[in-house]
Amino acid sequence: MEWDEWGLTDPNLIGPVLVLVAVGVGLGLIDETLASLYVSGLTPLVVVFLGYAFNRRLKESQFELEQYREEARLRRNRDRIEFTIDATFHGPTGGYVLAEFVVHVHNKSLVKHYSRDITLRVRGLERNEAPAYRLRGGREHEVAFPIKLFEENVVPEPMRPIFVEPNVDQPITYVTRVDETIGYVLAHARFNYLNKPDEKGHEPHTVERVFTIPSRGES
Repeated sequence: MEWDEWGLTDPNLIGPVLVLVAVGVGLGLIDETLASLYVSGLTPLVVVFLGYAFNRRLKESQFELEQYREEARLRRNRDRIEFTIDATFHGPTGGYVLAEFVVHVHNKSLVKHYSRDITLRVRGLERNEAPAYRLRGGREHEVAFPIKLFEENVVPEPMRPIFVEPNVDQPITYVTRVDETIGYVLAHARFNYLNKPDEKGHEPHTVERVFTIPSRGES
């Protein structure tokens, strides 16, 4: 019998056919001598098939390892900062409170990070105003800060683009004034990445906090 006529030496069918031959012999449906001849004839093909399968799996494992290493390298070198914001208030004086906002850019990657734009947006809530809800991003019970105080790039123009060295915590201070009737502020800061000067940045990093402004006589 010519096994090739039935496609029984096809490398893709060797595994399933061997299983069927073993089952057939066990059930007495296939003569043992015939089965032995078939298996003997397939031995070289089985070796080739197993070598091919092993080599293919080895290449897949190497590819997966390279992908993992590349992802780890990118995660070390890109977009790894700890971005925080603090605020201190002084006064009041002349109907205003001096507000000192400090954003911290802590670079935890292995490369410099550049930015031309670190935006600080601050909204307020009057001291005696009852907090109200607003709908934002599907959140129904988020408190509204209805008074827009300012929105500004806190990186001075002569310093643009600013850069932060690896393992450096770079503070950037912005001082402004707030009407003393404001009791609470919502500060939102956004760090817009640039890998190098004149190159397109990555997705921005953001932080948001609420601060209480002490009233007259409070410390």
